[in-house]
Formats: sequence, C-alpha cells, structure tokens
Amino acid sequence: MTHRPGPIQNDDLKLMAIDSEDLAVFSAHLQDAELRVDQIAFLPKQKRFAFVAERLDRQTVPPTRKSTGVHFEGVTQARQQNITPQQGGQTLHLLAVTFTPGAAPAGQVILHCTQGQLIKLDVAFLEAALADLPADSKEI
Repeated sequence: MTHRPGPIQNDDLKLMAIDSEDLAVFSAHLQDAELRVDQIAFLPKQKRFAFVAERLDRQTVPPTRKSTGVHFEGVTQARQQNITPQQGGQTLHLLAVTFTPGAAPAGQVILHCTQGQLIKLDVAFLEAALADLPADSKEI
C-alpha cells in the first residue's frame, strides 16, 4: 500500500487586483474588517499604501477574524476624511473598497468606513495585493 498525500489545504486568502472587478472581490472579503489607524502606512517614495486589517473570515463556523495585509501600488497621493491620525489606537470599520477610473489607467481607490470616514488613494494604475498573515503575526 502506498501513501498518497491528500490535497494541500490552505485556508489563507491571497488575492491580486488589477481592475475594478478584482477590487470588488477584495471589497467583499474586506467588508466589516477592522483597521487600526496605527497599522496604516503611506510610503510616498515607494508609491505604496499598506495596512493590516482584521477581516471577518466567513468560511469558518462561527466566523472568525484573520489578520490580513493589503497594499496598493502606484499611489501618488493618500488623503483621509474624518480620521484623526494622532489617535493611533482608533479603529476603523471598513464597509467597502471602490475604484473610480480617471485618465486610464489612473484613478482613485476609496476605502469607505463607518461614520463617514474615508481614505482616498490617487493611483497611477490599479494594482493591489491582499494576503492573510500567519496566525502569530498581528503587527505590520
């Protein structure tokens, strides 16, 4: 009798987005995610915007939260609305992530949060990645 390994089971989510349809999938997975303001970073020299969120994993019963890293490339400007950066422990509750096209391939990515809080990213092109972090990784 030979041993056959079973299928590799990896519940970690890894996604890429290069268009608004891909970003809609990101948005669905990030709906109801919690973001701490001190785990959000805009790196203007690298033209990268990144954050760690605690997303709701609806694949588990009951649903649990997973730490998930997200980053956007080609970011030329990042603005916040109704968010106080000095309050590092402030938690944002993400509702949706949208893309508004501009002069192709540029546009604006908007992270919509509860209480009218917004993060607006001007991007030269749409490129983003999302990946669950190892269970023991909670910080950026």
